[in-house]
Formats: sequence, C-alpha cells, structure tokens
Amino acid sequence: MPLFKDQTGDKHNFLTLFSCKDEKYGTHMEKQKEEVKIMFVEALDQVATLELIDRIEKLGLSYLFEKEIKEALDTIASMKNNSCGVEDNLYASALCFRLLRQHGYSVSQDMIRGFMDDKGTFMKGTHAQFDVKAMLELFDATNLGFEGENILDDANALSSEVITKLSHAVELPLNWRVQWYNLRRQIIALEKEDNTNPILLELAKFNFNMVQAIHQKNLGVTARWWKNLGLAENLKFTRDRVVESYQWAVGVAFEAQFGNFRKWLTKAITFIIVM
Repeated sequence: MPLFKDQTGDKHNFLTLFSCKDEKYGTHMEKQKEEVKIMFVEALDQVATLELIDRIEKLGLSYLFEKEIKEALDTIASMKNNSCGVEDNLYASALCFRLLRQHGYSVSQDMIRGFMDDKGTFMKGTHAQFDVKAMLELFDATNLGFEGENILDDANALSSEVITKLSHAVELPLNWRVQWYNLRRQIIALEKEDNTNPILLELAKFNFNMVQAIHQKNLGVTARWWKNLGLAENLKFTRDRVVESYQWAVGVAFEAQFGNFRKWLTKAITFIIVM
C-alpha cells in the first residue's frame, strides 16, 4: 500500500480524500490492531517487548495501543533495581531507560553507570563502543537526562563522539524531533529492513493515510474559517499563514482524536500572528 500523496488544487478547496468511514477499510485495520496486540503476549523476552513498543511509537501507532504499552512498561518498571532484566546489554538497557523516562517512570542513571568506569569511559573488555546500534540508542537515551546526572552527561558525550559521522542522529536527538514529520522516514526505513513485520508495516501505512486525511480535512475547515473571517482582505498588513500555523498544531498533537484541539490551536496562533 503506497503512502498517501497530497492532492493540490484551489487554495482553500484542496481536499481529495479517501473515505475514512469505509467499512472494509475499518474492519481490516481493526484486524491488524488485534494482531499487534497478540504480539505483546507472544514477545519472547523483555528486549522483544521493548523493541515492539519502540517500533510502535516510532511509527506513530502508540495512541492505538496505550493500554498494552502501559501494562508492559508497568511490568518492566517493577523489576528489581530498575534492571529491566537486561543488565549486561547496553543497547537494551539504553532502550529501556529511554522508554521508561519518556513515559514518566522513575528510573535511575545507575542503569547506565554499570557500563562505565570512574573516568567516564567504557569499562575494559566491553565492545560497546564498536556497536553502532547501542551507541545510537545510548545517545537518544542520555538526551533525556536531568540536570546533575553526570553519568548521563559523560555517556552522552562519549556516544556523540562515537557516532559523530551519523550527522542526522547526532544533530537531532529522537526526543527533539517532531514525530509526525519523522513518520515517513520511519516507514520507508522499515520497508527496507529484511526482518520487517508485515503487519506493523501495513498498519503504519493505513494509519498514516488515515491521519493524513484527517489533517487535510481539519486544515480545509480552518482555511475556510480564515477566508470567511475576511481579515486578510481588510487588514492589509496581515499575512496569510494558516497552513504554517496548522503545521505547528500538528507538531504538538498529530493523533487522529485531537482534531478540535488542532483547529483551535491553529486559530490561536493565527490571531497571535495578526497581533
């Protein structure tokens, strides 16, 4: 299934949408969601569960599986010493740390401390510095550090140095990116992987198309509101920035259920620009 392609036309009447209410489409998507829920039950270990959650979130699907993600993270967070059961695996420890921090769980920097010595370098005998996957995950995890967490500061500097050639990752940590505008990159990357889960991939595309259509519908309504308001015609200094304002709103909350929020936030931003 191809990713949704925007259809352009008249400035304020550009919506060419597939029907989000199509019964066949909705039934197929619900079936895919149930299959993904089964994946949580069938995950072989903690690492598999963490990777499933990470993949779901990067594909913009987390709002569809809030209950399953919370239950899984509750179980992992309750493990002794915040170990996540992955004490000897830097990649898995960093991934666990990041996901727990992102979801508001209390997790100590000691989860990373075990891989480093007192000088802020990796302990002798570890090959972590040669594991790009682990370094990328560590870099994203340590960008969630709080002030005064020196171990995370050292780990961040070290991981940044190791992956300095990966400019996109170093220049813009995961938690700094606007998720919706990164989804297309994630879906394309997933398509290229050899071990891609076809269910997740197809669900991600369906969801992307559906949410993209909702965004366009919300923007069409807001654009007509702006045109009917007549400010652009009566106040010559006013700039027509509805689309840019809506993009800001999408960056704050892209999920399908927040359409009204996006429309009102867009209106607020538009008035601020006028003032």
